[in-house]
Amino acid sequence: MSNVNSVKMDGYTWMRAVCLDPKLADEAPIEKLGDSTSDVWKNCGIEWFDRAWNYFEDRFPQFAKYRKASTYVPPPPGSKQEIGFAEPYGWAFVFGLHNGKSIIKPMKYSKKYNSNLDKLSVDDWLQMLKDMPYMADKCKCWHKFNELDIRELLYVRPELADKCRLELLPPWFWAHILIERPQLSEKCEWKHWGGSDWVLLLKCRPQFADKCDWSTLDAHDWQDLLVTRPEFADKCDWSKLDSHNWIRLLVKRPQFADKCDFGKFDGIDFAYLIGLKPEFAEIIDGLVGKDGDSIIGNWRLRMEESDWSVLSILAPEIVREWKRDS
Repeated sequence: MSNVNSVKMDGYTWMRAVCLDPKLADEAPIEKLGDSTSDVWKNCGIEWFDRAWNYFEDRFPQFAKYRKASTYVPPPPGSKQEIGFAEPYGWAFVFGLHNGKSIIKPMKYSKKYNSNLDKLSVDDWLQMLKDMPYMADKCKCWHKFNELDIRELLYVRPELADKCRLELLPPWFWAHILIERPQLSEKCEWKHWGGSDWVLLLKCRPQFADKCDWSTLDAHDWQDLLVTRPEFADKCDWSKLDSHNWIRLLVKRPQFADKCDFGKFDGIDFAYLIGLKPEFAEIIDGLVGKDGDSIIGNWRLRMEESDWSVLSILAPEIVREWKRDS
């Protein structure tokens, strides 16, 4: 936050900002924090100023010495003046500030309290519900929560899933949610999931493998998944992988070499594989093709001059060794 903007922020705004993002504590202008004379605090009343400061001091005791005595004069006893925040987000801030316990009770039957809740935006409610899930029944804008709002809320408050329109969540969002909150799996509809969705989930949560439709995974999906989760190899349709997928997989997981049909490889494919993983020069020598012939008998013949050039750049020591032996 720049110094230019900080000049325009009063003590209330700084206190709120620091509570929401403690990293800002080092930038807070101490001469403003204790000031109770701002218009916002006048609208709230000295009671809220004192309560907010009590909470603020608990979290940031280094600022306690800067608290100033209030110059605000409260209304006389018995007056009908109601205490209320000047802006809707102020309600979300104070409810979160006090965990709802010291404010909700005295304001429970106040028309001012209910009317201000109605003014809260979806973003205000989202921030408040993450701290105070017990306010869920007070929220009247659940129908306005979009898939981004729902995902963000369920990360923190999975117990509010029944309040959300879960049908809005695409599989990709569900995968992210289940990685953080696997207990919500019973709420999920699996039928529209694609291969990339499954890969995202299974890489982090392999326990959901029994839910997976393996046929939805394409060559890139299998390449990506098996690098992280080689235990799913028995589910793989190896015929889907082309030479490019195999190179990327074998560089990370050479144990799958016996599954690879090297007959699909061109000279440049061998150049890249051996160049990136020189030990494959010996591994391929030991493999036998489907026709019973040694693959070594024909793979070098597929190497053109340009392929050898690539290999000499990637693994010059291999090429020099072969030239000495030939």
